Amino acid sequence: MSTRESILLREVEMHLLNAEMQIAIALSKLGPRAGGLRYMVGAWGDYRHGVSTMLRLRSLMLEVRKGAQRAEKWEKREALAKAEGSRPTITGDQSEEFPFPASLTPPLRRVLSMMMWETGPIAHALRATGEDIARKAEDEQAVVLHWLVGFVLKHGDDWHKHAAVALRAMTDSMTNPGDRQP
Repeated sequence: MSTRESILLREVEMHLLNAEMQIAIALSKLGPRAGGLRYMVGAWGDYRHGVSTMLRLRSLMLEVRKGAQRAEKWEKREALAKAEGSRPTITGDQSEEFPFPASLTPPLRRVLSMMMWETGPIAHALRATGEDIARKAEDEQAVVLHWLVGFVLKHGDDWHKHAAVALRAMTDSMTNPGDRQP
């Protein structure tokens, strides 16, 4: 966190503490003047609003402190990652064999936008062929998308034909163990 930001946060905390103190003083004066809590009929609403305002201020001050702590942690992580040179990039570590495209291509968009009801049957077929896939819909979708992205990267626009052929070969070899296709 920069020096300017830390000064601003300290000023915000100071103003919140000052406001809380002023409300506490006003509340302590309001109660006895109204004849105590038992006789506060008209002033009870003002007293109640003052207490709720004070509690909201305390909550706000707590959030400001948490935000400052999160900012400090984030800056430390950023500095450490920058020093180590391990800052992640949008391109990531790519295989030279099938480089991931820098822009979203139509075939890749189609695969990555597949819904669970589209990937579910494929996941069930992959599971039936021996793939270890958890029985949660999210896991099934992730495995299928990972499997299909490989076809997109290797075959481009013809990914669906090659994926269908591969899935057919996998399921055929499962039902006919003697008639295996390469």
